[in-house]
Amino acid sequence: WLLGSLRDSTGLLLDAGSVLNYPFLLEHPSLQGRPVVLMTLAPESYMAKSARVSYVFGDLRKTFFQDNTFTDVVCVSTLEHVGQDNTRLYTDDRRYRENQPEDSSAAVAEFRRILAPGGRLYLTVPFGKPQNFGWLQQSDSASLRQVAEAFGCPAIQKEFFRYGPTGWQRSNESNCADCEYYDVHSSSKAAPDRAAAARAVACLVFKKK
Repeated sequence: WLLGSLRDSTGLLLDAGSVLNYPFLLEHPSLQGRPVVLMTLAPESYMAKSARVSYVFGDLRKTFFQDNTFTDVVCVSTLEHVGQDNTRLYTDDRRYRENQPEDSSAAVAEFRRILAPGGRLYLTVPFGKPQNFGWLQQSDSASLRQVAEAFGCPAIQKEFFRYGPTGWQRSNESNCADCEYYDVHSSSKAAPDRAAAARAVACLVFKKK
């Protein structure tokens, strides 16, 4: 969804969460040639080596970037971890053993601040029944409205995908509202549908005025 939605641009892109930290993604035609900043809480075991890729480490709720810095911000499979216990998987820093799920709105507001006018935020979150597992939370329709409020305007693009017996299929908000997240850390055996994690995903694009 992300690679198909990104507009053609040579402007600076922030990958908030470092989901693009793979050569086959960074060299995709939709990203090839673009300067990219990847931001995570802590260094990862693999970091791509490229003159156009930079790495920074810190908190997405309060970055050190100047206003209006980025043409685009990408936040894929990341917002659901903001304010949660990130010491389980992503960092050894005990400051990030948190229980502040409402802080996801602070990260969205920060994305708006650092986007240039006309800049876009590409955001995905697990979607369905509201759930909080301590290390991750799943959004519902009310949560998506809070995201829009934090950004300051409605999404210009909103798509939903649902997992089922035939794999991932395009869906809609109402048909995904009953989906439950499969938390591998809470269960020792696979679910009957063999879900690996989310059973539905909301994919949103916001544009800064």
